[in-house]
Amino acid sequence: MDVATEFFETVLGFEQFYTMGPLADPSGTWCSTHFNIDARAVVRQLRLFRAFNINIELFETDMPGQNQVWPAMQDIGGWHLGFYVDDMDLALEYLQANGVRMLGARRT
Repeated sequence: MDVATEFFETVLGFEQFYTMGPLADPSGTWCSTHFNIDARAVVRQLRLFRAFNINIELFETDMPGQNQVWPAMQDIGGWHLGFYVDDMDLALEYLQANGVRMLGARRT
């Protein structure tokens, strides 16, 4: 969570504006009711970030049967974020300078 927070704040310019957790309900259904996850889950923390016209919410959870393997792009749970930029070359240079791995050569 700290690595993700540093990335969203430092590299992408988001501002963290809310944090909450841990959240758990060992004998009830709070997590399944509110997050549609296993009732025995523990949401260690969640953090909300904002920038531009977007809010991003990150969760750190532990739950029974949790998949510990990062999903591939084509898998359920795979993800993608896209942003509009005025200068693609400058944006790519900036991201690479901040340790972001590029997937293939730039395409136009």
